[in-house]
Amino acid sequence: MIPPRLWSALTLLAALAVPVGADWMWQSSGPLMEAQAAPGAVPVPEAEGATLVLPPPLPAWSDLEDDAEPGPLPAALMEAAARSEQLSQAVESYQATEYAQACRTCKRFLRQAEAGTSGPLAQFLWAASEFRRGELNRSYDLFEDLERKFPASELGPRIARWELAIASRFLGGHKEKLLGFRIRDMRADATVILERLVERYPYGQLTDRLLARLGDCCRAARDYAQAMLYYDRLLRDFPRSPAAREAEFSRLECLILDCSGPTHDVNGLREAEQGLQAFLSSHPGGPRVETAQRYLGTVREMQAEHAFRVAGFYVVRQRWEAARRYFRLVRESFPDTRWAEPAARRLDRLTPPPLVANSEEPSS
Repeated sequence: MIPPRLWSALTLLAALAVPVGADWMWQSSGPLMEAQAAPGAVPVPEAEGATLVLPPPLPAWSDLEDDAEPGPLPAALMEAAARSEQLSQAVESYQATEYAQACRTCKRFLRQAEAGTSGPLAQFLWAASEFRRGELNRSYDLFEDLERKFPASELGPRIARWELAIASRFLGGHKEKLLGFRIRDMRADATVILERLVERYPYGQLTDRLLARLGDCCRAARDYAQAMLYYDRLLRDFPRSPAAREAEFSRLECLILDCSGPTHDVNGLREAEQGLQAFLSSHPGGPRVETAQRYLGTVREMQAEHAFRVAGFYVVRQRWEAARRYFRLVRESFPDTRWAEPAARRLDRLTPPPLVANSEEPSS
């Protein structure tokens, strides 16, 4: 004969082995079994819905292309080249895309005593040539050395522009060489470069773009909360910047990514929903409208899932009225989601099991 305690344990194990989606549990032994034995476990709806459209964790390269191209050489460099044969040869090599030759010519020129006031311009051309060769770390070191030697130079804003291009290329996936192979991911270095530039030029002509790229760096590192802080600073300090609109949308994307999953604070999902609705109202004909509408559907799906799982949480604790309230919330507030039908089905079948005293359940 099986001892009573052992029999009870075997019965419990058999009950736990039943699939959690079985509808009969809601009609006989009560909803507690349907929600699994582990506290916090929740039922999963049988209805299949469309795959959620989540923003990509990495920024699109198309958003970085403009910043990744630094533009032409400074006019002062071209004027100096007209007065120096050797510097002129370096410029000609650069323009002919013979960047290695341009580097060698600049180094020879800098070793000469007569380099004089043209020395900084020659080093700038050397750094630019290394950039074009794909040696971005070496290019950055040369630009930073030039900035240290001549901190108040007219080349300062030009240097910042090229360093922004270096950081953007790092963020876009450039990998540094090691033994001839590009294997080192440089995204962390991009953050360092941009932070130095913002510290150097807190309200400069490029600061809005620097803040946008810093937000992109944190987004690439999946630090969405920090990314939103950078986007917020851009929107606060440079509201009329051409980068502001893109930053506004990127901030919303980071908010969605930070809230993805049913365990996150639902307040973030509400903020994302309100932000997307405001974006659609402010930019009714923009290129992001279709994407924003899809994200809005995703946010509503996530809100519905959150409420559905909260209902399951209360089912586990036999708080029937609270469970009904959240199932009703899903059914009435999110009828266009894949969670609405399962919530309605659970609500219809949710009846307190007999002989269970619960202060929340009104007596009939």
